[in-house]
Amino acid sequence: MSPKEHPYRPEIDGLRMIAVVAVVLYHFGMPGLSGGFAGVDVFFVISGYLIGGILWRETRATGRISLARFYIRRVKRLAPAFFAMALAASVIAWLVLLPFEFREYGKSLIAATVYLSNVLFFRGAGYFDTAAETKVLLHTWSLSVEEQFYIFLPLALLLLARWPRVFVGTLWLCFAVSLVASVWFTPSHQTATFYLFPFRAWELLAGVLLAIWSYGRAPFRAGAWISWLGLGLVIASLIFIDAARGFPGWQVIFPVLGTMLLLLNGQARNMVNGVLSMRGPVFFGKISYSLYLWHWPVFVLSYYWRGSYAGWWEALVWICVSVVLAWLSWRYVETPFRRMEPRGWAVLGALALPSATALGFGALAYVKDGLPTRFDLKTQSHIQASGDFLQDFSR
Repeated sequence: MSPKEHPYRPEIDGLRMIAVVAVVLYHFGMPGLSGGFAGVDVFFVISGYLIGGILWRETRATGRISLARFYIRRVKRLAPAFFAMALAASVIAWLVLLPFEFREYGKSLIAATVYLSNVLFFRGAGYFDTAAETKVLLHTWSLSVEEQFYIFLPLALLLLARWPRVFVGTLWLCFAVSLVASVWFTPSHQTATFYLFPFRAWELLAGVLLAIWSYGRAPFRAGAWISWLGLGLVIASLIFIDAARGFPGWQVIFPVLGTMLLLLNGQARNMVNGVLSMRGPVFFGKISYSLYLWHWPVFVLSYYWRGSYAGWWEALVWICVSVVLAWLSWRYVETPFRRMEPRGWAVLGALALPSATALGFGALAYVKDGLPTRFDLKTQSHIQASGDFLQDFSR
């Protein structure tokens, strides 16, 4: 096993299952999960723990870090499934979205492709506003936060690799500043603290610092109460967190702390880790990235098409559609591309074509005001006549 690799831990996939299922059920309106959106915060901690651990082990073992190899791994992990989702969403959006909505879709496609969608949505309506339900790529804000973090972290490690204590101290300082800023500014600037990387960095850094602390130590195996406490904090957060009280702010401390406890004691033998390691949770954990990618466009476009769901049974149908699409994406897009072993910069070069296509399509939709000529002349006349009643918030 190379220094940068780590043994597979199935309970982490089980924890991913909790996070993604909570997000999906919250978005589809399941009662009793008022804080289901906090599943994203669980993902942030897991990501920091795994990716930060890889970078730290590589640096401590070899004395250096390969930025090219790191970003190639990130591209192979994230880009194929994202572009598959973006392609399908763009086709449906072309067919059904009205011009002013399609124009905004084009803008969000550009932003998501260059990992700046969190900045775009920060400048628009908030995540908890009803207008959010018309934004097909709104969920990509969290991917943008992560990728912005993974520009900052490797560069900081590269600059301070010779002084590991200085590096760790710098991370602790950034952690503290980001956490205090998030709590302090959420009451007055909630949209900024929700979307922008500086206010979310501490959640990823919590995972990174835990991975650094664990490096070189024997696996932490303590009493089952630690795992139960962690699970309790995560579940309680998903049930009781209330956006009306301000989020992220102080409320997000609880799912972050719960996730850290589960990761810390994840290799202990207890019921919590045993259940999280079962085949069902692990399956949903493995498809969690694709499920996160696909569920929101399915929700937005199905709701846009139907106007409202006939009942919970219809919402369950669309959830099942999301799961099927996620499995297909994981099985036939994510997994094959992740296993490919091209040399050098071939992966980054292969990224150029889908990126250019997405950017060009988005620019076309934006510059051409949503391409009203997609519709027949009769429909265009109705759209033009109703234009005064369709407010374009971006203008």
